[in-house]
Amino acid sequence: MPELDIIEFRNKLVKSMRQLLEAKGFVNIKTNIENTAMGTPKTMFGQTPDITAIDTKNKFYIIQFAMTDVKDDDSIERLKAFGKYAKLHSSIFWLIIKKEAQPNIERRIRKLDLVDHVILKSLPSMSAL
Repeated sequence: MPELDIIEFRNKLVKSMRQLLEAKGFVNIKTNIENTAMGTPKTMFGQTPDITAIDTKNKFYIIQFAMTDVKDDDSIERLKAFGKYAKLHSSIFWLIIKKEAQPNIERRIRKLDLVDHVILKSLPSMSAL
């Protein structure tokens, strides 16, 4: 089986996460790769997340996949935007990352003062999808 490129892999992750959220009872699920009746996630401080959804307790979730180590300015701006939105709106921000990148990303989150507003989740391997 040929290996997926990074964009195909990310898109597959977003679709898989949407299906998982649906199975867990989340509603108003919006993704930035699928044009559904729900639409796409709204822009937050100039950035659009991969997924937004509302859980069974009416809590708003922002979900972003980090396919790299979050070193570049654009990735850091996305972190800041979603972390700031989560903080201002009492929302939950899940940043889904490669497990091996966790120590570096945790340091960046602390440095950006987002530690209370970002929940890190491990990214499955490409072969798992």
